Amino acid sequence: MKRHKILLLILATTFSPFLIAAILTSDYFSQQLGQKQYGTFLSEEIYLTDTINRSQEFQNKQWQLVISAEHKNYDQIFNKLQKIKTALGKRSDRVNINISSVFQQPAKFESENSNLDRVYIASPQGQVLLAYRNDQIGKPLFKDLSHLLRSNNL
Repeated sequence: MKRHKILLLILATTFSPFLIAAILTSDYFSQQLGQKQYGTFLSEEIYLTDTINRSQEFQNKQWQLVISAEHKNYDQIFNKLQKIKTALGKRSDRVNINISSVFQQPAKFESENSNLDRVYIASPQGQVLLAYRNDQIGKPLFKDLSHLLRSNNL
C-alpha cells in the first residue's frame, strides 16, 4: 500500500503543473477558439498605393480604416468610423481614417459598384485585409479592429 502512495505522489507532482495550467488558461483558449472575424477577408492582395509611396506613407505604422469618397452614406459612415477610433481608447493613435478611392488594382474594385460602398481595414504596410458592408460598420468592425491591434503589437 505504501508503494502505491509513493507512485501516486510521483504522478501527482509530475502532472499537476499541466493540470493547473490547463485550468487557468481554459477561459483564454475557449475565447480564442470562439473568435471569428465579422468582415470579409479579401482573396487577392490589394494595396492602397504603389510600392514607392507605400514605404513612405506607412512609416508611422498605423492601421487604416479606408472609406471611399464616393460612398453613398459618406458623412454618416465617416462619423461612425471616428466614434470607433475614439472607442479604441489608448490604441486610437495606432489607427488612421483614410479617405481614398485609389487602390493599386482599381479594376478589382470597380467591377462591382457595391464595393464603393464598403469600408476596409488595411494593415500598416498598406495591404487591404477586410471589407465591411454598411450594416457591419459599428460593433463588428470595432471588434475586428481591436483584435487586430491587440494581436499585432508593434
